[in-house]
Amino acid sequence: MLKHLKFDVQEFPPSYSFPQIREQIARMGRLLGREERADALVQELDTQLADAIGSRAKTNLLAALHYANSYTAGGGTLAGEVLKAAGLENLGERMGLSGTVKLPLEVLVMMRPDMVIGGQRPGNAPALAYETFQHPALRAVLQNADMTAVPDKYWVCGAPFTAEAVRILSEKAAALVGERRGAP
Repeated sequence: MLKHLKFDVQEFPPSYSFPQIREQIARMGRLLGREERADALVQELDTQLADAIGSRAKTNLLAALHYANSYTAGGGTLAGEVLKAAGLENLGERMGLSGTVKLPLEVLVMMRPDMVIGGQRPGNAPALAYETFQHPALRAVLQNADMTAVPDKYWVCGAPFTAEAVRILSEKAAALVGERRGAP
């Protein structure tokens, strides 16, 4: 409708990596004539990422992204990039998956990830989309794995706040590695 009314409409594709987030922030700054503010936001992103990652090394933990209706994210996704930045190996990428695709519960159980990561479920009402989270097979895997929820608002789209998802996962991974080594 706006195009039909002769408004200048700019479209931004989804970001699938931190370099793309930086590029889109800079582009928005140029379009709005707010280059300095865009530069500050990129700097904020980089500072938050550096703080989130800190001196932590790659953990070698296998992390499975597990969403409603048994979806996962493989390579070429922002969620996959967040896992890499947090020092985690993405189960979907290990399996050669690309994009957001279904991951059968049986495969998830057989791969025995160290962490199962999902978004936060909205509300408490029963929903078929979340039935796999109650499945006994998943619960058996979770006896030896960590279930972590990262609020969707931190990684549903790319922005400076995406670094918060990295921080949450990086801290969780470091704690899990510490527990396995017997550290407090």
